[in-house]
Amino acid sequence: MIDYRARMFCVPRADITAIDLAERFIANIAAIATAAQEDGPFIYSVQPHRITRLL
Repeated sequence: MIDYRARMFCVPRADITAIDLAERFIANIAAIATAAQEDGPFIYSVQPHRITRLL
């Protein structure tokens, strides 16, 4: 991941529905678009109403 400067957005839960997953990304689309302009590598956790940088 570091060698390839990956840029990742993830939901760190396996127990939510596909609808809940989609809602998280839709609710945070502006923040994701802004963060995606940064150089990698990075990992963001996509929460219900915010994104949090993990790496």
